[in-house]
Amino acid sequence: MSVRFEKLSVQNGFLGVITLERSRAINSLNLEMCQSMSETLSKWKDDPKIYCILIQGQGDKGFCAGGDVKLVREAIVKSKREPREFQYVLDFFCQEYRNDYQLTLINKPVICWATGITMGGGMGLMQGCSYRVVTETSTLAMPEISIGLYPDVGAAYFLSRLPPGVGLFLGLTGARFGPHDAIELGLADFYIKSSEQEKVLKYLLTAEWSDDVGTNHNVVTEALLKYKFPMRLRSTISNHLHYFIKLDRAETVQEAVSFIQELAQKSPWIAECYEFLKKGSPLSAALIFQYLKNAKKLTRRDVFIQDFNLSIQCSLHQDFVEGVRSVLVDKNTTANWEFKTFDISPSIIESYFEDPWRASKSETLLGTTHPFLPIISALDPS
Repeated sequence: MSVRFEKLSVQNGFLGVITLERSRAINSLNLEMCQSMSETLSKWKDDPKIYCILIQGQGDKGFCAGGDVKLVREAIVKSKREPREFQYVLDFFCQEYRNDYQLTLINKPVICWATGITMGGGMGLMQGCSYRVVTETSTLAMPEISIGLYPDVGAAYFLSRLPPGVGLFLGLTGARFGPHDAIELGLADFYIKSSEQEKVLKYLLTAEWSDDVGTNHNVVTEALLKYKFPMRLRSTISNHLHYFIKLDRAETVQEAVSFIQELAQKSPWIAECYEFLKKGSPLSAALIFQYLKNAKKLTRRDVFIQDFNLSIQCSLHQDFVEGVRSVLVDKNTTANWEFKTFDISPSIIESYFEDPWRASKSETLLGTTHPFLPIISALDPS
């Protein structure tokens, strides 16, 4: 098992602790991990004696580097010979997105200790929690453009609600940002030194908990405020906010990319981000642009449904497999992207946003019924 679940005794109840335990892979999520987390979160959500949940990662490198997309790629490749192998792809995205969305529905306090690398699927877990802690080592990003994907795990919801142009910039460039940026953008709540984690845990274990959820939220807030560290530096992104307003007004992905290219002449940091964009998938860039423009009007529930559909569409096409091969399998090789420029027909982009079960050309791979809709409907019937 790559996840450890503990019920630590507190006054008249328990603190539930979830620890991701794949430190060699920076706690990247596989299907087994997602399934076991899903089962445990379902139990703890409704257990009145679990007063609070803490989610953390093993080791110093990071909380979670994302989903283990190498395993997803392997399943896609195997499915070319044996269609039933594609079931892993369906199951993985179902369970990963279930966890991310389920976290947003838990009314008791849920703390994410997001130290070190927190990217992709790690960001999905973090943003679902009610208390998001970053430390001096936290490095956050949604770098999916580099692997022919897009910022999934509900990212379209939280990226599209950042200050004008910022979410689009982060999605297109995969820009890494630190704890100061996360706090100022509202993507984290507390900045606490990593050396204080044991003290925070001790405080939580000896606190006076209650059967009243509101009281327990106050307990957690007091604990995190007690060890909160003052922010002394202004964030990198805040220093560039005035640049991103024009980016928000871009009407095409070509226009957005051209503007980032212009900004690269004014800022070494943006120049570095632009280099990452140039190496990424042009198709991913077009999907990211379209999705983030539309996501401002979507509920979080609708975003997760769209994420599932879009991830399956990407799994049925070339760039996702090619991008993972280039970056994570062969490493540092040039990807052979399906499109060489950002000039991609709108009809092609629109096809990726179709429900693949309504437009399926591969019933053998996908089956006959949408697997994620019943899951999210059971979580949130609204």
